[in-house]
Amino acid sequence: MITEFFIFYSNIQRISPVVGQFTIDDVPSFLAGIFAFALFLLSLYAWFRRKQFSLLIVSFAFFIYSMKEMMELIPNQTDAINLIRNILDFVILVTFFIAIIIGPRIRKTKSV
Repeated sequence: MITEFFIFYSNIQRISPVVGQFTIDDVPSFLAGIFAFALFLLSLYAWFRRKQFSLLIVSFAFFIYSMKEMMELIPNQTDAINLIRNILDFVILVTFFIAIIIGPRIRKTKSV
C-alpha cells in the first residue's frame, strides 16, 4: 500500500508541469494562503458587524498567515526569508493568544 503511494507520487512529480519554480508540492501552500486570506476577509467583515477588538486581532493573524504562506512560494529562499517566516509563525501564535485572552467583552446592562 505504501509503495503504491510512493510510485503514484513519483509519477505525479514526473508529469507535473513546472511553471518557473512552481511545482505540485506548492499547491497545498498556495491553497492554504488563499483560504487564510478568505478567513481574513470573513473575520474583518465580522469585526465591522460586531466591533469586537478580538475579531480584529484574529483577522490580523489570518492576514499574516496568508502572507507567510505566499512567501513560501518564493523561489531560491534564503536564510533571511526562512528567519522571517519563523518570526511570522511566532507573531501569529501570539496574536491568536492575545485574541483568546481578550475575548469578546460582555456589555453590562443596567437593570431597573
